[in-house]
Amino acid sequence: MSQTTRPLSRRRGGLSLLVALLAVFALLAASCGDDGDADAAPAVPPEPAAAPEAEPAAPEETPAAPEPAPAAETEEAVDLTQADGEAIEIWVVGSVLNNPFWDLIQNGSLAAGEALADANVTYIAPEDFSLANVNEFIVTAVAAEPHAILVDYRTAEYEAAVIDALDKGIEVQFYNNYVGKDSDDPRVRRLSGTPVGLDKAAAARRSAELYLDHVSPGDQLVLFNSLPDSPEHLEIQNAYVQVFTDAGWSESDLDVVALPGLDPAPNFEVIKTYLAANPGTQGIVTWDTTSGTPAAQAKADAGSDVPLVMWNLDQTVIAGVKDGNVQLSLTQQPFLQTFYGVISAYIKVKFGFIDPPVIDPGTLMVTADNVDEVEALFEAGYAG
Repeated sequence: MSQTTRPLSRRRGGLSLLVALLAVFALLAASCGDDGDADAAPAVPPEPAAAPEAEPAAPEETPAAPEPAPAAETEEAVDLTQADGEAIEIWVVGSVLNNPFWDLIQNGSLAAGEALADANVTYIAPEDFSLANVNEFIVTAVAAEPHAILVDYRTAEYEAAVIDALDKGIEVQFYNNYVGKDSDDPRVRRLSGTPVGLDKAAAARRSAELYLDHVSPGDQLVLFNSLPDSPEHLEIQNAYVQVFTDAGWSESDLDVVALPGLDPAPNFEVIKTYLAANPGTQGIVTWDTTSGTPAAQAKADAGSDVPLVMWNLDQTVIAGVKDGNVQLSLTQQPFLQTFYGVISAYIKVKFGFIDPPVIDPGTLMVTADNVDEVEALFEAGYAG
């Protein structure tokens, strides 16, 4: 299986607000533990009392205050500065190239690198998605020994490479997916609790609840899952099913269909065949463009008006929302995921932060009401 690596580095940008915020971080970090020595001499010693009836002494110069003794270093002290001229190297490992969602993951990574004056960001990803392929690229990133790496941690298959990075002193930041709460390594469990990424189940529930305006309990719905073996996709699927059953659907009203994978072409054939064989279908649910875009095309080819809800964006989806072929699409803010992820990794390295804030970039529901604004963001490379 062929793979390609696309390393792209960017640095020395200038977002003045970001620089100011980081300066505040630096001041706060530098002030930690600097309470001074409680036994240090006062800045100016007291004037000695004059002897009784003695002639007044000639005025003397006040001695300079002694230099305070340096605080004793401890084994837990954190070096909060980089060596002069040394750039912080951050590598971001994506899951696949040439995909609208992952193109924005790359854009967010490099934009963060541009905004940080003393950081280099390198983005790499396999040409074809598989857990083994992504893991190989994580291993490649660790071997380069950067200061930090970002990992789309979606499986225990990545655990050994992540532990190797931690053992080598490389900071790790999870983004997008962050399973690992059941790991035997407490460091992996901790990373899975401090990610930059979307709560996928919550996003699915929000999407499903809005989709209820387009369908009714008892309607025959089909849910197309392009990665049925992925914990992430299974979590999303289960969240949709839960909302529908809570709203009055029976499980027999919900048909879950596994697709071949992330290649839209074979997915299109499966969806087209399914719709032809099941003309009573009254709603279509998908959660990525590799299934949603083929579903939109299959619908259009069949002249169907079945309401479709999906995730992510491309030109077909935007056109579909405009002409009513797609009712809803949920964007996962991929640009923001790695933009914030790189910043989080940076402050781990630069300032010694152990757990940067957990960041959920939120969801953006694309409808006919806002599609023009979203299209402008999509074309600029910020929404997808």
